Amino acid sequence: MPRLTVNGKDIEVPAGTNLIEAARHAGVEVPHYCYHPGLSIAGQCRLCMVDIEKTPRPTIACNTLAADGMVVSTETDRVRETRKSIMEFHLINHPLDCPVCVISSQKRTQREQRMHRSASSMTCGPSGTALGLCTFSSVIRGS
Repeated sequence: MPRLTVNGKDIEVPAGTNLIEAARHAGVEVPHYCYHPGLSIAGQCRLCMVDIEKTPRPTIACNTLAADGMVVSTETDRVRETRKSIMEFHLINHPLDCPVCVISSQKRTQREQRMHRSASSMTCGPSGTALGLCTFSSVIRGS
C-alpha cells in the first residue's frame, strides 16, 4: 500500500489507486469531467491537473497511480492557472444551447468555473459561443 502526501496530509491508499481517489482519501476533491471510477480512463478533459513534487509540469490525476513517497499538491498557483486555462478552453468552444449541459450539468459547470475564477477573465458576447459564465447562465435561466 503506497504512502503519499496530498496537500500536506500523509495518507496510505491501496495499490493501484489513482490520484483523484487518493486525494478523496485525504479529504480533497480534485475537479474533473471525464473521470468516473466505473469506466476506463480517458484523460481527455485535463481538468484534474495536480502538481507532483519533482515533475516539470502539472500531471493529470485520473491516469496517475499513487506511488510510495509521492508528494501531491492540488492547489498550487501553477495548477490553478492550468485549470483556469482548460476551463476557458472548454467553455469558449462549447455551444450555449447544448441540451445536455442545460439539463444535467449546469450546476457542476458553474461550480467548476467559480472554483477556477475563469469568469472574471472572460467576456460575454452575443456571438453564440460560451464566452463566460454570465452568458452561459443566462441561457440556462432562460433570460
